Amino acid sequence: MNPPHLVPITKMRIPIDKWLNTKVKYEENLTIKDILEDMSDKTYQWIIDKDDLTLVTDYDSFKNEFIHLMYDYENKCDYDNYHMNHSEEDLYDLKYLEDINSLFLSLKKYDDYYNTNIIRGDFNEFFEYIKFNTTIQEFDDDENSDGEDLLEF
Repeated sequence: MNPPHLVPITKMRIPIDKWLNTKVKYEENLTIKDILEDMSDKTYQWIIDKDDLTLVTDYDSFKNEFIHLMYDYENKCDYDNYHMNHSEEDLYDLKYLEDINSLFLSLKKYDDYYNTNIIRGDFNEFFEYIKFNTTIQEFDDDENSDGEDLLEF
């Protein structure tokens, strides 16, 4: 049994502003924010390079949400993919799971290179974040072309 004078040790969370301005070890002018912006840019560029993916938010919101995702990585977010039905989500998972995992691993390698320990969790949160912020263009085309396939006599 623990003596009553012992207080449990809890880890205090550093405020996000202070965390972002933390200098990277062995680098003079590099901060956590710089690393996160590089990661965010790489993720954004990956999405833009996909012909059939569309970002459903603006760049600044995407970047800010990315930074908050990495800051609170242990806390599971409840992403509601209202822009996809169940079969569309399944198609998305099948089509992009491996590619997004490769992207995640490259970000993890980047994180490991600078020894920043930004990514503290597994791939699932990152995958859900990208899925929530994108949609496959085919889905949009199907919705917009409902009446275009009808033949007139």
